Amino acid sequence: MKINTLWQLIGLQTPKSRLIVILFLHVALLAISYDFLEASRLSLYDRIGIPSPSIGLTRAYWFLLHGNLPAAIDKNTLILLAAPVIWTITILDILKIIKTPDKKLTSMLQ
Repeated sequence: MKINTLWQLIGLQTPKSRLIVILFLHVALLAISYDFLEASRLSLYDRIGIPSPSIGLTRAYWFLLHGNLPAAIDKNTLILLAAPVIWTITILDILKIIKTPDKKLTSMLQ
């Protein structure tokens, strides 16, 4: 049972799991310093020297979360597409959770 729950969370299969992961990633990006991101080379493509359009997206999103849109665009212009997609999925998941009644709570109230 616990392995199945963990797999659902990691696999982002449900709105609840996606929101948990998004919340965790946002808190992590808000908590870590930019120097840590700059020092750690997160992209495998960057490490082996293969150009990839996703290189710099984490740093761009860090700048966006800290309110620096020009620096975010400077790191990776793809952030202008990626951020709205992430936010749209997050909003749709929140709405889905709000509209779906909690079966446990409903059965307790009856």
